[in-house]
Amino acid sequence: MELSRSADKDDATNVAASPRRPDIQQQYHMQSKNESKVKEDMRRISNDLEDSWKASSYANQQLKITQWKKEKLKLDVFVTSPILIDQWLFESWLAGNTAKQAATQRRAAFNNTTFDVNVISNSITRETYDQFRNFELVERYLQHPDLLDSQSLIVIEEPVFKELVKRYYAISNDIIRGLAGRKLKNRNRSSLDEACERLRIPLTVARRQFDNLKRIYTVITEKKREGKIEGKLGEAIQKTFLLPPRLAERYARNVFLCYHQIETDDKRLRFLQARDLEFFASVMMNRWTKEGSQLEIDLTFKEDLRDLRTYLLGDKNHLESFKGLVMESMRRDQVEEWKLSKLADRFVVIAKVLLNIGAGMLKSKEFEDIFEDIEEKVTDALIKMGMIEKDITRFFSSLSGQPFEAILHRLTIQTRHKQRFLSTWPKFVSALMELVLHFYSAQQAAVAGSTQSQNMSSSQGLSSTASTAPETIRRQQGSTNVLEKLSK
Repeated sequence: MELSRSADKDDATNVAASPRRPDIQQQYHMQSKNESKVKEDMRRISNDLEDSWKASSYANQQLKITQWKKEKLKLDVFVTSPILIDQWLFESWLAGNTAKQAATQRRAAFNNTTFDVNVISNSITRETYDQFRNFELVERYLQHPDLLDSQSLIVIEEPVFKELVKRYYAISNDIIRGLAGRKLKNRNRSSLDEACERLRIPLTVARRQFDNLKRIYTVITEKKREGKIEGKLGEAIQKTFLLPPRLAERYARNVFLCYHQIETDDKRLRFLQARDLEFFASVMMNRWTKEGSQLEIDLTFKEDLRDLRTYLLGDKNHLESFKGLVMESMRRDQVEEWKLSKLADRFVVIAKVLLNIGAGMLKSKEFEDIFEDIEEKVTDALIKMGMIEKDITRFFSSLSGQPFEAILHRLTIQTRHKQRFLSTWPKFVSALMELVLHFYSAQQAAVAGSTQSQNMSSSQGLSSTASTAPETIRRQQGSTNVLEKLSK
């Protein structure tokens, strides 16, 4: 933009001295007055732009103002809207790198090219620092995506913003494994340092994921108190934080585990991976929670299980009769006799464990240990009897099928209670069967992994000490995949 007077001094003098040209003289005075006003306006605009550039770099502004020389002003302005996001630099920022580190890496990419690095080095550095400033400005809206539409300072295209949100909330399995079921307190956040160093995970990444989970947990629990959560928990998270469906569902499952503070870091559970715990949470959320909310276990469901335990344990003959019916059903399913013999010896004990697990959901302290109880008192007990997946499936099917209906009709209780139990018990047992089967497959996978690892060590001439599974796996997996520091 260039402003200059078109008439020189001599022309102006001649025009002003000529009495026979009043129209030109008047035009000259108006032109001078207008040019003065334009100059003043341009000075004001340039000052405003310079202040804006100093205050914010969100629009990638590049401003250069030259000093006034006589009557000329040169003003160069470059503005981009919406802002441009370099995805590689964004990933580098998420990984905890500084702008200086990222710029160095970018310059190194031109070392083996025909480009003159010295020429473009300054441009790369300036662009990198500008991008990192943009990320810091955008971060607030990544943490609270619903605020983006309420402001006009930062303009980002919707597809780009959703991609940034997806990457910002990405889950690391090692980190989320250590956070599952934890109290999301600041003392746990501060204890991430040592664990991250051992697992070779950037501290920035771990803290961001901790903060992300805590933020989602806080928002969801507040909405629950206000009665604003309807439908599935994952859908509520997806709507609030603009997350992809699968990622929102993962957060929903971990929010459920943290809400109930379910123990996941016991030494017997350390062979479990993050995906295993999320599967367990999914089963409980879909089968046991009340309609319209996937955060709370249905109170009526828990009370029915408590009452059922009272009735079945009120007379020791009830469980003995139940055992006979279950054994007969499994025999018809052609389960081996030696397995049935072992099951018959332990049936009453296992049945009591199942009833106690169901009734214990009324007490938060007992519900916290549900994974330990299922793994140690149910899964391991069935494995010791020689049962495999199909045997476990037949066992639980018999528990919730015709044998249960038969024993229920023998109880002296009101018909309405029987109808409730006929609905509650199969729902409880079918979900429990899924949990036990998954525990079984996870143990088998851990044992296979341990065997392969030991074989590799032996082939390399390394000493290895044999031990029973899955205890060996629990120790190995626990030392690498769990943030043990969080439990201290």
